[in-house]
Amino acid sequence: MGEPIQFEFDLEKAIQAAGEVLRLYVQPIGRIRLLKSLYAANRRSIRVTGFPMLRARAAALDWGPIHSEILDAINGKFPKWFEFFSNEGDLVRLTHQPPTDVLSEFDLEAIKAAVESLGPYSDEDIINFFHNLPEYEHNYVAGTSKTIPLEEIIDAVGRSEDKADIIKALESVEQMRREMAR
Repeated sequence: MGEPIQFEFDLEKAIQAAGEVLRLYVQPIGRIRLLKSLYAANRRSIRVTGFPMLRARAAALDWGPIHSEILDAINGKFPKWFEFFSNEGDLVRLTHQPPTDVLSEFDLEAIKAAVESLGPYSDEDIINFFHNLPEYEHNYVAGTSKTIPLEEIIDAVGRSEDKADIIKALESVEQMRREMAR
C-alpha cells in the first residue's frame, strides 16, 4: 500500500451528523462530547461496514482523537456551520435542525448508538476512554495534532483481514468523486 488515503472533507454530511448528535442529546453539549460522539459513530461505521461515515481527517490531540475539520468548523473555519449551530463558550448549540438527507439509515443508527453509549459518562470519563484506543495511543504526540491514518483505525476495529480490499474500494470511490467534480 502507498500513501494513506485522503478524503475531501464533506461539510454537509458533518453538519447533518452533528445536528443529529445534538438533537439526540437534547443539546447544547460540550465540544468534546460532540467530537467524541462523531468519532465513535465513524469508528462504528468502519467496524461494521468497512467504510467511514465521515470523510474527515482523524487526528490525535491532547484531549483524544477527533476529526480535525469538524473542530475547524466549530472554531469558525466554515461559515455554513453557523447556519445550524452556535458556540456558547465550550458548548455547541443547535439553532436550526439540518436535514438528514445525506445520512443513511445506518449512519443514523451509528450516531444513535454512539450517543447512547457515551451519554451516561462524564466528559472526563469519555476522554479517558478515547485515550486508550490503540490508534490514538500509537499516534499521540503531546501538544500536536497528528493524523491518525484510516488504515490504523481499520486495524483497531478488527478489520485487518480485509483492509486491503477496503482501501482499494475507498480509493476507487474517491477517484470517482474527483472525476465527477471536474
